[in-house]
Amino acid sequence: MKKFLAILLSACMLISLAACSDNGSQPNDNPDATQPEVTEPEVTEPEVTEPEVTEPEVTEPEVTEPEVTEPTEPETEPETEPEPEPEPKPVYDASLFTEIPVTAENFGRGQISNELFESDNECIAWVEGGNGCTITGATLVSFKLPEGVAMGDSICVHIKGESLGNFRSWLIDDNEVTASEQHNMETDYGFISGEFDEIIEYTVQYVDNDITDDTATQFAFKAASWNTTLDGLTVTELGYFKGTLEEYKASVTVDGADDAPDAENAESESAETAEDGAEGETADDSSDEESKTVEE
Repeated sequence: MKKFLAILLSACMLISLAACSDNGSQPNDNPDATQPEVTEPEVTEPEVTEPEVTEPEVTEPEVTEPEVTEPTEPETEPETEPEPEPEPKPVYDASLFTEIPVTAENFGRGQISNELFESDNECIAWVEGGNGCTITGATLVSFKLPEGVAMGDSICVHIKGESLGNFRSWLIDDNEVTASEQHNMETDYGFISGEFDEIIEYTVQYVDNDITDDTATQFAFKAASWNTTLDGLTVTELGYFKGTLEEYKASVTVDGADDAPDAENAESESAETAEDGAEGETADDSSDEESKTVEE
């Protein structure tokens, strides 16, 4: 047993010695440690690039030929048609008109702010013993027609006088219902104020209500607008012709009124005749004197 232990102890010592010899042969105490890998830095030579030499572009100058502009004709303004001249007023022939009396006896209707008044109202001044009146402060004044005008028929009314301002006129029935188109003196005839002398055509027609018996019976003067009055309207003549304005003009021509010499021509003709007579007398006198001288 002791021998066995001695052999075992010897073996252990041998193993220990072998192990120590192995440890002494290693350069590093730590068998697992690895030396860092040393890599030399890669030296790269800088890349030398030669500068790119670009030849300058040589552009030939553009040669532009001068524009040759043909002479233009002078602009001519577009021809404008001349405005048509207004038609001359129709010649007044009293023989073709029937008088509408401008008297208190022939007074139709009068109105001031929707209130009726009679012919003796102070807003109307009548010509004493004659024909005519002056209206101041009324909104409407009408006069009776000698006879009614049926639906669709036309009459031409001659109005003459003077006024301080604009006014309107139209036909009405006995209940003051409008029975024809309206005519505005300023709009239709350029009248502002002063004297007026017009021949105006009116045709009986429905305007805003039914007309009694479809007949116009009165001629009305009305203020320029519903909230104004007739101020200083003087009517001296009023008459009517049965028919349209064209029919009236044709009647005047047929009757020879256009061919008749007017007053100015008649006066000039009479003056020329008188001058001719005076020259004749002077010539006779001078010839008599000459004959007397010869005799002496």
